[in-house]
Amino acid sequence: MKKNPYVALCTVCALFLSTLTAYTQQTTPVRKNPFTQAKGRKHVATSILAVAPAVPKTVYSFATAPVIHNITTEQLSARQREALYAMFPSAQKPEFYFDATSKIPFFVQGQKLSRAYALTTNNQVVSATQDFLQRIAPVLTIENPNQEFAVTSVERDALGKTHVRLQQQYNEIPVWGCDAVVHFNTDGTVETYNGRTVASLDANYVTVPEITGERAVDFALDKVNTVDRIHELSATAQTLLDYTQPQRELVIFPSRTVGMPPSLAWHITVRPNLVSRWECFIDAKSGKVLFTYSNSCPDGPKTAQAPDLNSSTKTINTYQFQNNYWLIDASRPMFNNTQSQFPNKTVGTIWTLDSKQTDLQDIFNVTTTTNSWSDRSSVSAHSNGATTYEYFRQVHARNSIDGNGGTIVSVIHVTEGGQGMDNAFWNGKLMAYGDGLQAFKPLAGGLDVAAHEMTHGVTENSAALVYLSQSGAINESMSDVFGCMVDRDDWLIGEDVVRTSAFPTGALRNMENPHNGGNSLNDRGWQPAHMNEYQKLPETQDGDNGGVHVNSGIPNRACFLLAQAIGKEKTEKIYYRTLTSYLTKSSQFIDLRRAVIRSAQELYGTSEVTAAGNAFDAVGITDGSGSTGPKDQSPVNGTEWILLHNTDFQSDPNSLYIVKPDNPQTSDFHPISKTKVNRRPSVVDDGSVAVFVAADNTLHAITLNTTSPQESILSTSTVWENVAVSRDGNRLAVVSTEVDSSIWVYNLAVTPVAIQRFYLYTPTTGSGVRNYTIQFADAVEWDFSGQFVLFDAFNSVSNNQGDTLEYWNIGMLRAFDVAGKKFSDGLVLNLIPTLDQGIDVGNPTFSKNSPNIIAFDMFDSNNDRYAIIGMNTETSDGAVITLNSRLGTPSYGKNDNRIAFTSYNTNNQPVAKILQLKTDKISPLGTDAIVLATDAEYPVFYTQGQRPVAVEEEQFVKQQLIQCAPNPASTQLTVTIPTERQIPVTVTLFDVLGNSISTIQTEISPLQPHVDVPVSQCPDGAYMLRVTMQNTQRSVPVMILR
Repeated sequence: MKKNPYVALCTVCALFLSTLTAYTQQTTPVRKNPFTQAKGRKHVATSILAVAPAVPKTVYSFATAPVIHNITTEQLSARQREALYAMFPSAQKPEFYFDATSKIPFFVQGQKLSRAYALTTNNQVVSATQDFLQRIAPVLTIENPNQEFAVTSVERDALGKTHVRLQQQYNEIPVWGCDAVVHFNTDGTVETYNGRTVASLDANYVTVPEITGERAVDFALDKVNTVDRIHELSATAQTLLDYTQPQRELVIFPSRTVGMPPSLAWHITVRPNLVSRWECFIDAKSGKVLFTYSNSCPDGPKTAQAPDLNSSTKTINTYQFQNNYWLIDASRPMFNNTQSQFPNKTVGTIWTLDSKQTDLQDIFNVTTTTNSWSDRSSVSAHSNGATTYEYFRQVHARNSIDGNGGTIVSVIHVTEGGQGMDNAFWNGKLMAYGDGLQAFKPLAGGLDVAAHEMTHGVTENSAALVYLSQSGAINESMSDVFGCMVDRDDWLIGEDVVRTSAFPTGALRNMENPHNGGNSLNDRGWQPAHMNEYQKLPETQDGDNGGVHVNSGIPNRACFLLAQAIGKEKTEKIYYRTLTSYLTKSSQFIDLRRAVIRSAQELYGTSEVTAAGNAFDAVGITDGSGSTGPKDQSPVNGTEWILLHNTDFQSDPNSLYIVKPDNPQTSDFHPISKTKVNRRPSVVDDGSVAVFVAADNTLHAITLNTTSPQESILSTSTVWENVAVSRDGNRLAVVSTEVDSSIWVYNLAVTPVAIQRFYLYTPTTGSGVRNYTIQFADAVEWDFSGQFVLFDAFNSVSNNQGDTLEYWNIGMLRAFDVAGKKFSDGLVLNLIPTLDQGIDVGNPTFSKNSPNIIAFDMFDSNNDRYAIIGMNTETSDGAVITLNSRLGTPSYGKNDNRIAFTSYNTNNQPVAKILQLKTDKISPLGTDAIVLATDAEYPVFYTQGQRPVAVEEEQFVKQQLIQCAPNPASTQLTVTIPTERQIPVTVTLFDVLGNSISTIQTEISPLQPHVDVPVSQCPDGAYMLRVTMQNTQRSVPVMILR
């Protein structure tokens, strides 16, 4: 390992999907998913479901500038920012929607975005368009708009509005796929601009091709011959197709890889037969095939009429592909033809699949050869999914569940334990519908059920309400609210799918009257209608996660009362704003009240605000103190270090080093072990001991000491993949090398050591329903409380087309009940919203002091790109900390103001880096990362010391650290515990396995603060001394040497 004496290298500071020219030059091409590759299992992750964005979108507004969506002004260039502040002096409510990747707006709307133009003639329209483009050009990053945009058409509609279509070009060569429209209102002012464009090319960009069009055609034909059948077309076919030979055009082709410059290319259209049409783009300099896709006309959106489960004939949208019709709706505005690969990798479609009476173990496409559909469940699910999508699009301008045009997936005929399932649920990726068993008919028949489940996806991608107790009840209530807004003829949920033998009222829930014909929780369908009926249930599966489906009746009735006062139209707007703008993960009922009142105030006026307050008063949710969210811990008092793993064993036999991170010199790097590690080590909170899995898959512990580090083998079994130690050192979480969907937890605080195996699952919104799609976990880390284990996991589901839905994601396991000193119930929580196609996340880590702050690796397999993401799990705010050239395995510093991670340099060597963070702990401060060491990986920050004690503890124990002397000891340890009064204490000595060696119970006082611990019978090695006072524990690492 080469030690770097504080050399600063400039890294790219931008959002993950930003321009990466400098970055891509350092990237090592990757063919397999690096999470799967690095973590050693035999799978390649290739997700085919395209659902939610990885990082939540945030809306920013400014007092003197247009409203900006999707990015912040800091991400724009100075020229763009100046233009935003200057170009609309008279505009009313202008809004800019920016592409987060290119930082170029794709949609602009508002009133009077320009002065009023005379638009009588086409020349006047063109002149007005050019004037507007000149003003907006700096924001579009266009240098010469009059030369770079060509007007292709001018249209006037029946409402008197004028629409001007534009083609982007460079030196009169069209930029493929880049066009825009300027929309003029009847008064001659611009009201909307929309389109997808790229920044101006460099003035020296060469537009002279080095290969001829004829040669490019040859390259295109060679490519098409590998994917399709080429037949000579008859004269009749050539006439019919108006095609005699491949057509070619010189274009500027924007790179499919973000950060790479556009290419001068030949666009070749090839018709190899009567059916197919292929578009090929050939590099005009090298002849390389840049991109190819099928543009065949016979396949495409179709419509069909078919009966649904309620015997109603529905018009559904299907897709014709390869002589079959598929239940894929590609007719909606969100459909992305360029990114889609039919039938199993579509982007922006509504896709209905069939589990064929399995527990979601396999999924199958629903197809016919005639576009007639006999499976009524599939018709209902497909139609209801489309109806709900259109509701959110038309009423709330939301683009799909994720707000970003993600594919909506429904799966029918799902069973539970091999039997019919009396449930429907959202599992973070898709909606699943059972066919019923005793209490329900097929659940796909309920429009409100479909809207309910899809709203869970909306919630997951906005407020991300934790599915426990009150926040979980709000989650359920929001789904009921929008279920009744989509199916808006009543306030009942499930009235089309329940059996009256189970629900005599004919409804699953009733928002108007949550009692639903019952008198207590013992009556099926009953819910509380007021806080004086609130049910305090355990946060277990048997306890309905704290009553999420039970207590939702209280906010449900509040919503009904508000709608009775002001109408459904205003109520749905207020609730959507509440969900997407104000609620956070831990919101409680009082937070919901305040958020609804605030949204009513912003959207409407005094009468609506009063109605909102009255509605919540009526159900007993009154003003009081809202949730405060997780509390930060005080940082550890002591010296900060970094633990590093050396990768250059040819020149250096040492594997583990420790070093102080600030201005280190070569002599400051201290070797402590020659054992190669398999994964990132885990360190206890006081920085005394680290545990890790060695390269031979054995389990090790080592004291972090510069002079006499002691290493022990905790387990000689060669079966371990990764390990995490709790911050107090009392518990281990371990995963094995097998494809094993469990995490093993060891309680070291008892004798003999207790062991519990927790099987992981994918949580759903269905009561009592769990998906077992997790194949194995890998990275693990304990939270500060010692209750939850943060983990990443590989998920996999196969379908009958031979495709496998695979992805890495992050969750939390409730593993230990600290108060009860026992293992917990194994509840699993989703931590990261659903992911875009090809996006995987893993290697999560908590910040040192904030339980709601995490960082993790992200990999985009679509473009072979890496980033480290910071996230506030309470607010769902996320930010790219840094782009990277590999999986970084991040680690937070002592004060959470910096982060360490692994990267690669230009010589393809692993390097350990440090990057400063802003006060939000998830955003980079500046763009300079410090290179700490070359040929090094897995940097882990830790601090040797103690956290400050709480105020109530200070009356007993002074702030200074507990002292143990001598340390190392040979025969006796004297423990000094400063105190201000006489108190009982327990002093216990543990070995590195957590076994209790000796325990002394006594009292200390200001005059006698010492406890003597005999150690003459203890073998040499590392130990942990624990002092228990009142309800407080402190641990001190000690050594015994002779």
